[in-house]
Amino acid sequence: MHAPKNLGPYDDRDNDCADAIEIAALELADQAEAAGWSRYEIWSALSALAVRILQADVETQAADEPIEAAIRKRVFRDD
Repeated sequence: MHAPKNLGPYDDRDNDCADAIEIAALELADQAEAAGWSRYEIWSALSALAVRILQADVETQAADEPIEAAIRKRVFRDD
């Protein structure tokens, strides 16, 4: 899998990411199809899984922010 062209944001970064993971996604779909799942079921499940994982990441980040703020406040406080 190839890395982003730059570390920071750039035009079409999301397309580059999609291109980078496409082969792995197609291989996963082939494996699932060989196990008996239809292509429709596979892509539907992967879409739902992407949404579920994104929601979990957002919730985790929201939960971590107050903890990180408290740690920064304690570490960088003026004594």
